[in-house]
Amino acid sequence: MVMPCVTPSVYDLPSVLSSLLCYRDLGVTQGREALRANARSYLSESSNPPLLLHPEGATTSGELALMKFGSWAFEFNGSVLVAGIRVWRLPLLPVAPSVLGASWVADLCFMFFSPVTVFTIK
Repeated sequence: MVMPCVTPSVYDLPSVLSSLLCYRDLGVTQGREALRANARSYLSESSNPPLLLHPEGATTSGELALMKFGSWAFEFNGSVLVAGIRVWRLPLLPVAPSVLGASWVADLCFMFFSPVTVFTIK
Protein backbone atom coordinates (compact mmCIF):
# COMPACT_ATOMS: atom_id res chain seq x y z
CA MET A 1 0.00 0.00 0.00
CA VAL A 2 2.93 2.38 0.51
CA MET A 3 4.85 1.24 -2.57
CA PRO A 4 3.91 2.22 -6.13
CA CYS A 5 1.51 -0.46 -7.32
CA VAL A 6 -1.62 -1.20 -9.35
CA THR A 7 -4.80 -2.87 -8.07
CA PRO A 8 -7.22 -4.82 -10.27
CA SER A 9 -10.41 -2.76 -10.43
CA VAL A 10 -13.70 -4.26 -9.31
CA TYR A 11 -15.48 -0.93 -9.78
CA ASP A 12 -16.82 0.68 -12.93
CA LEU A 13 -14.99 3.97 -12.52
CA PRO A 14 -14.21 6.66 -15.09
CA SER A 15 -10.72 6.16 -16.54
CA VAL A 16 -9.35 9.36 -14.97
CA LEU A 17 -10.45 8.31 -11.49
CA SER A 18 -9.12 4.78 -12.03
CA SER A 19 -5.73 6.21 -12.95
CA LEU A 20 -5.66 8.49 -9.91
CA LEU A 21 -6.52 5.60 -7.57
CA CYS A 22 -4.07 3.22 -9.34
CA TYR A 23 -6.81 0.83 -10.45
CA ARG A 24 -6.43 -1.14 -13.67
CA ASP A 25 -9.07 -3.17 -15.47
CA LEU A 26 -7.69 -6.72 -15.49
CA GLY A 27 -11.00 -8.46 -16.17
CA VAL A 28 -12.19 -9.05 -12.60
CA THR A 29 -15.83 -8.82 -13.72
CA GLN A 30 -15.19 -11.42 -16.47
CA GLY A 31 -14.28 -14.14 -13.99
CA ARG A 32 -11.30 -15.62 -12.20
CA GLU A 33 -9.71 -17.17 -15.32
CA ALA A 34 -9.77 -13.84 -17.19
CA LEU A 35 -8.21 -12.14 -14.15
CA ARG A 36 -5.44 -14.77 -13.99
CA ALA A 37 -4.66 -14.48 -17.71
CA ASN A 38 -4.65 -10.68 -17.67
CA ALA A 39 -2.56 -10.55 -14.47
CA ARG A 40 0.04 -12.92 -15.97
CA SER A 41 0.19 -10.77 -19.09
CA TYR A 42 0.53 -7.61 -16.99
CA LEU A 43 3.28 -9.10 -14.81
CA SER A 44 5.24 -10.36 -17.84
CA GLU A 45 6.21 -6.76 -18.66
CA SER A 46 9.03 -5.79 -16.31
CA SER A 47 8.34 -2.04 -16.64
CA ASN A 48 4.91 -2.33 -14.98
CA PRO A 49 4.60 -1.62 -11.24
CA PRO A 50 3.72 -4.58 -8.99
CA LEU A 51 0.15 -5.76 -8.45
CA LEU A 52 -1.58 -5.16 -5.13
CA LEU A 53 -3.94 -8.10 -4.60
CA HIS A 54 -6.35 -8.80 -1.78
CA PRO A 55 -6.54 -12.60 -1.62
CA GLU A 56 -8.74 -12.53 1.48
CA GLY A 57 -11.53 -10.94 -0.57
CA ALA A 58 -13.06 -8.88 2.25
CA THR A 59 -12.37 -6.69 5.25
CA THR A 60 -13.10 -7.57 8.86
CA SER A 61 -15.62 -5.94 11.17
CA GLY A 62 -12.87 -4.02 12.95
CA GLU A 63 -12.24 -6.69 15.56
CA LEU A 64 -9.29 -9.04 15.59
CA ALA A 65 -9.83 -11.69 12.93
CA LEU A 66 -8.14 -14.53 11.14
CA MET A 67 -8.96 -14.59 7.45
CA LYS A 68 -8.52 -17.38 4.95
CA PHE A 69 -6.53 -16.40 1.87
CA GLY A 70 -7.53 -17.66 -1.54
CA SER A 71 -4.60 -19.40 -3.24
CA TRP A 72 -5.19 -17.77 -6.65
CA ALA A 73 -3.07 -14.72 -5.79
CA PHE A 74 -0.01 -16.88 -5.13
CA GLU A 75 -0.02 -18.57 -8.55
CA PHE A 76 1.88 -15.86 -10.45
CA ASN A 77 5.46 -17.10 -9.77
CA GLY A 78 6.59 -13.80 -8.29
CA SER A 79 7.65 -12.57 -4.91
CA VAL A 80 4.85 -12.09 -2.40
CA LEU A 81 4.84 -9.43 0.30
CA VAL A 82 2.18 -10.09 2.91
CA ALA A 83 1.00 -7.02 4.81
CA GLY A 84 -1.48 -6.46 7.60
CA ILE A 85 -3.21 -3.10 7.85
CA ARG A 86 -4.80 -1.85 11.06
CA VAL A 87 -7.09 1.19 10.94
CA TRP A 88 -7.87 3.15 14.09
CA ARG A 89 -10.21 6.12 14.48
CA LEU A 90 -10.95 8.41 17.40
CA PRO A 91 -13.68 7.03 19.69
CA LEU A 92 -15.50 10.41 19.54
CA LEU A 93 -16.94 9.44 16.16
CA PRO A 94 -17.40 5.64 16.23
CA VAL A 95 -17.44 4.98 12.49
CA ALA A 96 -16.12 1.66 11.24
CA PRO A 97 -13.25 1.99 8.72
CA SER A 98 -15.25 -0.03 6.21
CA VAL A 99 -18.51 -1.90 6.17
CA LEU A 100 -18.87 -5.10 4.17
CA GLY A 101 -20.91 -4.35 1.09
CA ALA A 102 -20.33 -0.60 1.28
CA SER A 103 -19.38 1.22 -1.88
CA TRP A 104 -16.05 2.98 -2.31
CA VAL A 105 -17.94 6.31 -2.27
CA ALA A 106 -19.36 5.58 1.21
CA ASP A 107 -15.89 4.66 2.51
CA LEU A 108 -14.46 7.86 1.02
CA CYS A 109 -17.21 10.02 2.60
CA PHE A 110 -16.65 8.48 6.04
CA MET A 111 -12.91 9.12 5.65
CA PHE A 112 -13.61 12.83 5.10
CA PHE A 113 -15.91 13.05 8.15
CA SER A 114 -13.47 11.37 10.54
CA PRO A 115 -11.12 13.88 12.13
CA VAL A 116 -8.28 11.36 12.65
CA THR A 117 -7.65 8.04 10.95
CA VAL A 118 -4.42 6.17 11.73
CA PHE A 119 -3.17 3.38 9.44
CA THR A 120 -0.58 0.93 10.76
CA ILE A 121 1.05 -1.36 8.20
CA LYS A 122 2.92 -4.48 9.32
